[in-house]
Amino acid sequence: MVRYSTRLSLFPRPSSDGSLAIRLRVCWSAHRVDVSTGLSAPSPSVWDAERQCFVSSFRTVAGVPAVSLNRQLRSVVAAVDDVFARFDLEQHRPPSVEELRSAVAIALGRAVPSPASSPEASSEPSLYDVLHRFVATMGTQNGWGERTHFKFTTLEYHLREIDPSGSLRLSMLDEEWLRGFMVHLSKVGLHNTTAIKSLSILKWFLRWAVSHGYPVPPDFSSFQPRLRGTEPSAQQVVYLEWDELMAVWSCDLSGSPHLEQVRDVFCFCCFSGLRWSDVSRLRREDVYDNYIAVVTSKTTDALRIELNDWTRSVLARYAGREFPDGLALPVVSNQKMNKYLKEVGKAAGLDTLHRVVYYVGSRRVEEVLHKWEQLTTHCARRTFVVHSLRLGISAEVIMKWTGHSSFKSMRPYVAIVDELKAESMARFDNIMPKPDAGGSSSGSGAP
Repeated sequence: MVRYSTRLSLFPRPSSDGSLAIRLRVCWSAHRVDVSTGLSAPSPSVWDAERQCFVSSFRTVAGVPAVSLNRQLRSVVAAVDDVFARFDLEQHRPPSVEELRSAVAIALGRAVPSPASSPEASSEPSLYDVLHRFVATMGTQNGWGERTHFKFTTLEYHLREIDPSGSLRLSMLDEEWLRGFMVHLSKVGLHNTTAIKSLSILKWFLRWAVSHGYPVPPDFSSFQPRLRGTEPSAQQVVYLEWDELMAVWSCDLSGSPHLEQVRDVFCFCCFSGLRWSDVSRLRREDVYDNYIAVVTSKTTDALRIELNDWTRSVLARYAGREFPDGLALPVVSNQKMNKYLKEVGKAAGLDTLHRVVYYVGSRRVEEVLHKWEQLTTHCARRTFVVHSLRLGISAEVIMKWTGHSSFKSMRPYVAIVDELKAESMARFDNIMPKPDAGGSSSGSGAP
């Protein structure tokens, strides 16, 4: 692929109102092109030249926050990346200056494509070429973390398992092919919940392909297999009860500093609701006196999460220490953290046995595991949501902290708390004396 560079910067000459236009400079071979982003800065003070973005505290006069403006800037950069990737994959050469200008204008909706510029006008490319283009474009535009990239690497792996010749094209992915894909995922042993997630990831890619003019059979959008064990009511949410969380919090791990750090990061997430992908990018400048400011890796939402005594305590433990990239906490990779969490849980005595039920195709599988064997980084987020609901905090407020986009994603947690409420109400049944059928008590005095 041809080497090229992009840089966002302020145009040196101000406009008539004193604002400075933000341009994207693209350099490759002997060419240099400036692409308009359509945005401007009222003064240099609101622009971070090193990070090539608006400073996080900036808002326009109309109230548009910096996170939205920066997302728009990333979309312009992604459009350029998209053009270079497409020319490399489909024509094996870089674009000319005019081709770049035209293609970027079309991608940003500033121009209407001619029939000859659509992918259908040329021979259909390999599905994998289009998939790589999608990952390169969306990964840059949305700032994907390693977990999202890994999901699409895994998807490609499963696609190549059933297509060893590499001849698969998007036009082949009709409903019959999709059914075969789901059967394959079952044969290789994927849990039904994981298989449904794989299908969801594939559909995400296919929707993008349709929007970019690739020939995808339309019936993919209506293909919604109903697999056993994937209903919301069947979802098992692994979280820590309060006494279990306190056992982890107070566990003596002084002989294993790496486990201490993993425990502290995990507990910070239990009391803040952060995902691993977000705590792993939390920098010192994101921590304020009373809250932390986070732009989530998964959804690029800007969140403000108030601090409490528990999260302050964790931050205080590491206040005087320096970590790579200015991070606020010592976060290891997700894989290492999941491995070490099981050691932490075992040391904390999380030995309660739990029956885990899942389905592979139509086959029901049961396993009995210790609680420590089920610990992962995502248990922290679930623990936060469950205990927040128990404390009577409204779902709307919790969603403001966690970035959940709909009540649908909160249903499993609400179901847990509703079950606990029913158990608590049942305690009245053990109060003596009992009321008679008429509603009066057989004794006197309040319980």
